[in-house]
Amino acid sequence: MPFQDACALADLLPGARRVLRIGRADMILWNVGGAIHATARHCPHQGFPLDSASLRGTVATCGLHGLEFDVAAGYCLSPEGLRLRRFPVEIREGRVFVDPEGSLPTQTGPHAGAG
Repeated sequence: MPFQDACALADLLPGARRVLRIGRADMILWNVGGAIHATARHCPHQGFPLDSASLRGTVATCGLHGLEFDVAAGYCLSPEGLRLRRFPVEIREGRVFVDPEGSLPTQTGPHAGAG
């Protein structure tokens, strides 16, 4: 399945999020300072929905156990090792497109190289 039209960019203002399902992928679109990120809808820890997660900068906090995920990079701030799936996003002619079958690599977290 190629990139799918998810919503109008104008409908996703900075600080907003949109929960949606494209194909078989449940996801959340996050607008962080004008940058659009698409992540899995559920926390990888116990599958709790991140729909109402608090968002500070790029960090979303799961309402169940307080785990923090960087929605722009996909890593969990603590504990190390958990990853939040990220989907590829494209903006075209004022619309947000998401590849529901794609997956972006997790970027290096704040604990990289720590030891």
